[in-house]
Amino acid sequence: MNQRQRHIIRLSLLLTFLFSLTLSYGEENEMPYTEEETYTEEEVSDIEIDEETGYQPSFEEKPVHTAPFPVNTGESYTKKREELKKAHPYPFSIEEENTHEKSEYLNSLFSFVKNLQEIGIYILVAILIICIIAFCAVKLLHWNGSKTKNTKMDDDELSIHHTYTNEEVNQLLANGNYKEAIKIVYIRTLQLLNEKGIIAWTPYKTPIEFYYEVKDSKVKKELMELTSSTMAVRYGNVEATINDYERATLNYNGIKNSLQ
Repeated sequence: MNQRQRHIIRLSLLLTFLFSLTLSYGEENEMPYTEEETYTEEEVSDIEIDEETGYQPSFEEKPVHTAPFPVNTGESYTKKREELKKAHPYPFSIEEENTHEKSEYLNSLFSFVKNLQEIGIYILVAILIICIIAFCAVKLLHWNGSKTKNTKMDDDELSIHHTYTNEEVNQLLANGNYKEAIKIVYIRTLQLLNEKGIIAWTPYKTPIEFYYEVKDSKVKKELMELTSSTMAVRYGNVEATINDYERATLNYNGIKNSLQ
């Protein structure tokens, strides 16, 4: 797993955590549910019966209604209303009851709309946070990629334009640093091919691109062997040995002899 993949995994985990946190915050701010209060038979045992209307509340456990008459529908409902109006004369109209019902309906509707607005705000905040984090992550990945690319370019430019002496190579061999010695052989080969006009060296070109620029079959074969051994010791898990260096030197000399 490379560094870019690790960055993407970390970003995904962070976005998931923030989204879950936003949803949890929204749930905590919801209106609490209040259970309807009920009364038992013992609690209403002392309620007196209305002598005029004969009304007595039920002893079953249920919410106590504040209406002056039992809720009912149909003919019995209308008859009971008329009896109550005669027994207790006071301003009483269906319009007042309808107005109360409409008011309750509007209150519930406005409460629902308010809850939707709060949820929408939470969602917008979560989206904004996600966008900011994603933007910063993309910038970070782009910056890391540019830094790596520029470092590689500077290293290649220094190598391709640097003239390596035999003393440098001998010092590397004496220290057992065969990996760097093979790299020098490969760079010398690219310098030779570039001077002869066989390849056009530019930054960011890959070894396989240099290989396909070569037309001569003998040179191409030697370059392929040299490229394979160089890539194996530079980027693979292969430990370079003196035999690898000697084989790379043979490839270089074979290319040089073919171009004479």
